[in-house]
Amino acid sequence: MPESRSLRLTNKGKLDAEFLRVNSVADEYENLIKIDTPLIYASINLYCKSPKDCEMALQGKIPVGYNMSYKIYEHICRKEYLSCFGVNTKGDPNVLFKHNQLDTILSNDLEIVASLSSFEQVLFKSKKLEDVTGHHHINKKHKNQFEIDFRSGKK
Repeated sequence: MPESRSLRLTNKGKLDAEFLRVNSVADEYENLIKIDTPLIYASINLYCKSPKDCEMALQGKIPVGYNMSYKIYEHICRKEYLSCFGVNTKGDPNVLFKHNQLDTILSNDLEIVASLSSFEQVLFKSKKLEDVTGHHHINKKHKNQFEIDFRSGKK
């Protein structure tokens, strides 16, 4: 299910919980409560074919591709004034370099490391744009039940 649809359905109470979302994405949904324990930590950076490409991208002078499955990238593009466009990478950020002929992508360490074997060249990493943590979010109607189960250890 697409991320935005599952967030809306969880917010409306039609789904019980939303798996692994970063705060800046889930914050706009008033009925979601974040479970405090993070599931992942990741740093988001530009990954570029050359240091000059990173510099140009940070100035908004060249396009930056990103995996459109991650809503956090849209947020960072707006915040950093990057010239971005999303692509369905099917989990392989190398697609952005190969098929879209880009010199710069927005990604996170975990996504890049998982795809290192498919990269055909050395990548340069920009300054860190944002650190993120991923959390579960539940609909607030389940808050009391979750607190009871969590403290007692019951599932």
